[in-house]
Amino acid sequence: MDLTVNQYLKNRDNNFDFIRFLAALAVIFSHSFDVTPGVKEPLESFSHGIFSFGSISVAIFFIISGMLISMSFDRSASFLNFARSRVLRIYPALIVTILVTVFVIGPFFTKVSMSEYIHNLNTFRYLRNILAVHIYYPLPGLFIGNPLHGIVNASLWSLPQEIGCYFLVAAFGFLLTKRYFQFIIVALITILLYRSVLFYEHAQNVFYFGLGSLIYIFRTRITVNKFFAFFAFVALIMNLYFNTNQLSAYIITGFSLGYFLLFIGFVKTTSIKNFSKHGDFSYGLYIYAFPIQQILFLELPELNVYSHFFIAASITMVFAYLSWHFIESPAMKLKRHLVIGKFSRLSQLKAKRSKFNFFTKKLNSSLK
Repeated sequence: MDLTVNQYLKNRDNNFDFIRFLAALAVIFSHSFDVTPGVKEPLESFSHGIFSFGSISVAIFFIISGMLISMSFDRSASFLNFARSRVLRIYPALIVTILVTVFVIGPFFTKVSMSEYIHNLNTFRYLRNILAVHIYYPLPGLFIGNPLHGIVNASLWSLPQEIGCYFLVAAFGFLLTKRYFQFIIVALITILLYRSVLFYEHAQNVFYFGLGSLIYIFRTRITVNKFFAFFAFVALIMNLYFNTNQLSAYIITGFSLGYFLLFIGFVKTTSIKNFSKHGDFSYGLYIYAFPIQQILFLELPELNVYSHFFIAASITMVFAYLSWHFIESPAMKLKRHLVIGKFSRLSQLKAKRSKFNFFTKKLNSSLK
């Protein structure tokens, strides 16, 4: 008998950490074709320029994130505790990579004088990336001779959109539970801070995140079936190859990829499932890789794209490993000491009642 998403989510035995790890490697692979000119990215050729391994990987990130972040909000005792968890997951490693980029990589590889580098307005603009609200890409004199000249870390573009989606989840949850004051506050913050990256740039990723959230909301009604997963995979491949309409290609990709991810995410494995015991390296791979790739091209421009990918991925993996064990994991452990508000055991259990029950119960009654 097929199990529902809800039944799978009751325990932490899943393959999503490994899937995100592979997706982060795929982003590095895709960027290798951008950083090293002359060869077209394979999936970009296959999909007539609509998708790349990088864009598909970002779609994977957003779908999985939509489901898991919705679950996190649903189980949080308060919005502040939910926000605390998200801040501790996103910002420590981001702050480190921004500071290292500005104060170590920049001074070492810049083509301008140190005085000009330090006093240039662009240096301070790049430091603002620590906030992950709007991303600024160049640093003075850095990578100006590379094929992607002046772009220091292209991967950071998705972070404001990801964080904006966190706010959307909270706003949607407050609206469904008729907590209108909280809804208005969170909705206003979202619009003021993230309006451009949510609704204009790469807006398909908000759609992917929303699909992930819907998977969680309908978790008791969605079953995971291997035959449906096979057809979803076939539909995904056919859509990538034959569909040349961008909008419909995004929509079909979202639904087919989303269901296929459920199957491979919950399928029973031992070795892959145990992968997460070593750490969650996907975020570190994602945010550290691009400056390393730019430096690698700067120092070894003769490398072909596949050698570039292998060396860049290997170097980045070392930094991702160190980041997880010395930055990200210790930061996440702070959650235990930063519980906002005191709750009795009974109030904690009450708080963990589904914030989406109002919506799902109403839907279920209408479908009977």
